[in-house]
Amino acid sequence: MAVQLQAKIRDVPDFPTPGVGFKDVSPLLADPDALAHAIDQLADWSRAKRPDVVVGAEARGFILGAAIARAAGCGFVPARRPGSSRPRRSARPTRWSTGRTRSS
Repeated sequence: MAVQLQAKIRDVPDFPTPGVGFKDVSPLLADPDALAHAIDQLADWSRAKRPDVVVGAEARGFILGAAIARAAGCGFVPARRPGSSRPRRSARPTRWSTGRTRSS
């Protein structure tokens, strides 16, 4: 039985602003058969191109990109929006929730 991937992607109109449509992939991610099928299809397409890495854009790209890269046999690079990367670590010690001290 073929998985209908389009049926697993929900359209959310006027989100995040009026006139913009958002594609919610949560139903796809929640269905293990559909998720596996999507990853397999995208990995097959990628594998034919022989990439060194798959680049996944923030959020959904991080979730799917790493799995596609693994299935395609290549590396993965997460791409973040400018300015959204984690801030630089400070040189002062920090206390973890476990009570251990770690110098960054």
